[in-house]
Amino acid sequence: MISNKFLFFKTEAGFNAKKAEIDLNTSIVFIKDKKRLLTHDLVISGDDAMSALVKYLPLAGGEISGTLAINGKDAQGNGLTVVNDINTASNLAVLGDALVEGGLTAGSVSRKGGTADQILLGNGTTASLSSLKSAISAIPKFAVKVVSALPTDIAAISASAIYLVKSGTEAKNLYTEYLYTGEVGSGKTYDASKWEKLGEQKADLTPYSKKSETVKSVTIAQSASTQSLVLTVAEADGSAATATAIPVATASKNGVMSAGDKAEFNAMLDRTFPFSIATFALASSCPALQKVGANPTFSATWSYGNEAKYTITSVALDAPDGVTDTDKTLAMTDKSYKGAHAMFLGTGSVAGGDYQPGAAPHGTYTYKLRVKGKHKVSGTAFDQSKTVSVTFNHASYVGKVAADATPSASTLASLTASVEWGRTKSNTQSLSNQKFVYCYPSYFGDLTSIKDGNGFEGLAGFTKSTFTANGTTYNCYTQTIASTGSATYNFK
Repeated sequence: MISNKFLFFKTEAGFNAKKAEIDLNTSIVFIKDKKRLLTHDLVISGDDAMSALVKYLPLAGGEISGTLAINGKDAQGNGLTVVNDINTASNLAVLGDALVEGGLTAGSVSRKGGTADQILLGNGTTASLSSLKSAISAIPKFAVKVVSALPTDIAAISASAIYLVKSGTEAKNLYTEYLYTGEVGSGKTYDASKWEKLGEQKADLTPYSKKSETVKSVTIAQSASTQSLVLTVAEADGSAATATAIPVATASKNGVMSAGDKAEFNAMLDRTFPFSIATFALASSCPALQKVGANPTFSATWSYGNEAKYTITSVALDAPDGVTDTDKTLAMTDKSYKGAHAMFLGTGSVAGGDYQPGAAPHGTYTYKLRVKGKHKVSGTAFDQSKTVSVTFNHASYVGKVAADATPSASTLASLTASVEWGRTKSNTQSLSNQKFVYCYPSYFGDLTSIKDGNGFEGLAGFTKSTFTANGTTYNCYTQTIASTGSATYNFK
């Protein structure tokens, strides 16, 4: 046992570290024979350390039981060979700038300095990941194809497919498996003998229904007694049809509704939620009372009640008799109408500031809105209508005349005109030796009362006369005795 800290044995090759720095942690023994033994840790550093060590300690067949660290720039140039039969019980570290180029051969190598897309192969070379993936993709992949007969088109046959052909005589859908073993592709010759039978495959269809066990149709019909519905289920092959009665609903049990109850229910819907034309009114631009001779633009709007429960099928506006207009067919969504109508009869000329029509100079004209449709649930039809009217009257006149005047048609021009519903009227005049006068269309009838502002009857104090103006006859009531002062009269 040699325990020196530094011990060298001179050999033919010699051991010359030159600039090498040798650091021996503990005893190192070099035995000059075929095998060289390193039993403890050794670190050798220096530019020529590798050259000196390799010449002295080739390590072929030697044993390393400690750690050998060689740090040197020329480690790669001289080559370090670690043969498989060397026992490296601990660690061998070789650090150099270009170790691989120096030739390091080992049973296990950890390579550094590669790229992320490289694979280290067993012979020390590398391969890219993309080339490796391409190689894997080129490996044939088998597919399974179910066919009614084996294909004969050599260009369409796949060498990596298993073809399943139904036997046809088996009750349980037996399949025979084939693989084509000949050359395939364009330009090749088809050879039926190249089909290799691999075996047979059986499909288990026991969990599935037969055609005769499936349902063809389901129908619901009213029973003859009308007390229930009949549900009939027919099988696909027509071999059986099962009828089941569905009970009707009663006060004590659930069920379907009978025909009679359904009819009563429909009637209840109609009674509870009837359709109605809620409003149908003239617009403010079209007053209900017009002066004879006016030709206004007829304008009206309307609304519905319970509209959401009904389907409207038609909307129409019927023109009144005697009006030079035709009935209007409107859109189902329309809820207003505006249009010009000749709402007067005949023709004439203006005299005394009033219109003078021909025959039938005044009257009331009624427009009818008609709406048809049906209930969305019960289907009950409805035909609803509502009307609006426009009345045309001649003007009435009120005012005062001279004490000696006799009213006539020409007198109307100096009086105040207004369109009235009838003969009733109240007016106040300031008189100065003058007479109070009131003229109106005679179709309103004679006055029955003329009261003064204090409520005293004064009909006897007026004189009635008649004359024709504006195409109609006028009744004219004139105060018999002229007076001075403010006078109020209520005509009736």
